[in-house]
Amino acid sequence: MSADEELREKLDAWLRQLAEYGDRINNFPEGEIRTRVVNKLLDRLGWDTSDDSMVKYEVPVTMGRETKKADYVLISNNNKCCVVETKAGSLTLDDEDARQSISYALFLKCPWAIVTNGRKLCLYDVASFKDNNPMNSLVMELEFLSDKQEQSNVLNYLQLLAKGNLDLEEGKRKLNELRTHQHIHKFIENNKEQILNDIIPDWVQREKPEWTNRNLVRNSVREVFSESHTLISTAQAPKVNTGLTDTAAGDWEHRPNLGRGIFAYKNDTTKTIDVSCSGPKVKEQLEKMGLKCSSFSAFGGFYNNLRQTAKLAKKKQQ
Repeated sequence: MSADEELREKLDAWLRQLAEYGDRINNFPEGEIRTRVVNKLLDRLGWDTSDDSMVKYEVPVTMGRETKKADYVLISNNNKCCVVETKAGSLTLDDEDARQSISYALFLKCPWAIVTNGRKLCLYDVASFKDNNPMNSLVMELEFLSDKQEQSNVLNYLQLLAKGNLDLEEGKRKLNELRTHQHIHKFIENNKEQILNDIIPDWVQREKPEWTNRNLVRNSVREVFSESHTLISTAQAPKVNTGLTDTAAGDWEHRPNLGRGIFAYKNDTTKTIDVSCSGPKVKEQLEKMGLKCSSFSAFGGFYNNLRQTAKLAKKKQQ
């Protein structure tokens, strides 16, 4: 298994644990968000929370006459890399939270700032912060427990926060490309009507003068735009229609005679899966049979339900 594959499996396990918390995470105070969510994420990303040379806690930040503390500062090769600010699970992240994390990062001379409530994570490029508007510097916005985002995209973006990515030039390049993509998306979205009604029809008319019906061109362009993902933010990636059939735990029957983690599909008992494998491997098994769970959170419940039935589930870590 490659290092990237190993990292994805660790992050996938972390996401599954979040799915197990479900709505309970909304009741976690800030301290629990740190110990039960953020610490575990940082450890999986290679930022060893037990190593003081890599992760520092409660770092003093002097703002005017007041001294505050940054929850975490990530350090690589003795250089401060990123401030991480945590909020209680019940709180909705807003621009003021973003400004707080960015201001701490500016004071500590960190290039990156993160703020999270355990359900959502935002990454900011500190050097791009201007006009007191954090949206100018937003690089990544992830909602871990939302069905709005595909799990594969969440895993892809989380990998960029790993030690060896966030702190190295190649990782910075990828993150800057992601940020540029966000700005292009916003520019297109803000000018969507002009693009639909003027720019593309004018271009089509120049290239194909025989297509003189601008209404038909506009309608065609709208159809193409509505079906494509080009106007959707990278951090709000939609579900792709894969043609796979939805399945749930109740569709499967435990077959311990075939193996402890083996389940047969009730609609076609020739189809079996082995839930003793990791989550991504189980997903691959389902997809090969033309099946899927309706969402990431649904898969978390499906996977854990079957593993509990097969008595493979580990005790929940508190």
